[in-house]
Amino acid sequence: METLKSKAGNLLDSTEIVKDSFNQQKYSRLADASYNFFNSNGDADAVKKGLSGSDYSHLGLEKFEVDKDLSSIDNVVLHNKVKGETHISFRGTTDDIKKTGQFPQIGIQTEKLCSIQRRPKTVHAFQKLVLKLKR
Repeated sequence: METLKSKAGNLLDSTEIVKDSFNQQKYSRLADASYNFFNSNGDADAVKKGLSGSDYSHLGLEKFEVDKDLSSIDNVVLHNKVKGETHISFRGTTDDIKKTGQFPQIGIQTEKLCSIQRRPKTVHAFQKLVLKLKR
């Protein structure tokens, strides 16, 4: 029992501090911009606010602007004209299917795939789901 306590104590005594590199911090904030854009219903000012926060001022992200012509609710394109840098951020999935335009495209492909694989029950179930979501 004493050996077990000794080994457990060694595990608890050693703490490793891990810090993200500058680039990890920078690109994680830029990636987060697509979620800010989505959650704010496409508000470029919300993205700007997220990038200009005082916690991230050392990253120099305040010069990035949302390109409204190239951005959609599912992705955001950011330009920093001062540095000539562009970043494209794609948001992951959401549980708010009605909010995104991405689901119908995925659904069409799923329906075609199920039809090709001759799975009529799956196609029918999927068609019912799509109709339910459109309401």
